[in-house]
Formats: sequence, structure tokens, C-alpha cells
Amino acid sequence: MSGNPTGEKTELPTPKKLRDARKKGQGVAKSELLVINKTDLAPHVGVSLEEMERDTTAARAGRPFVMAQMRHGRGVDQVVAFLTEAGGLSAAMADA
Repeated sequence: MSGNPTGEKTELPTPKKLRDARKKGQGVAKSELLVINKTDLAPHVGVSLEEMERDTTAARAGRPFVMAQMRHGRGVDQVVAFLTEAGGLSAAMADA
């Protein structure tokens, strides 16, 4: 932190603070359904899927989420089922 005349903090947030801020964002906490896509890339960027799932479960407080790989078709059925039920779509519309 620098001693600037306005007294504002000027130090950059740590990586941990940035991660924590993302975990606690409004979209994570309040969205009807959280879709975490591209989970297949996690090992390549140093992300633990187990830790991500645990953190998401805690942050969501019982709200649904899907760990997905949409390009590979993983999680698509869960998203369609949620939209069909929560969105009031008929099964025939979902299959079209």
C-alpha cells in the first residue's frame, strides 16, 4: 500500500482475493442455474475440479449448478431439464 495523499489503497489484490471475489459474485450466489462450462480445461490451468465443486456447493447454498463440457455434450441434458422445468417448457418443445 502506498501513502498517497488521498489515503486510497493502491496495492493490487492478491490472487487469493481475486479468486474469493469471483466465488462470491452475484451470478454465483443468485442465478437460477449456474453453468460452469469447459471443465475439461481445468487441469491445464491449474484448477482443481474437486475444489471448484466444493466451493460452488458452499457458495450456492442449495441452488443448482452444472459442471459441464458443452462442446462434448456433458451437462447439456441437465441444462435442458432445468430449462424445461423452471421455464415451463413442454417436453415436446425441449425435444424440437
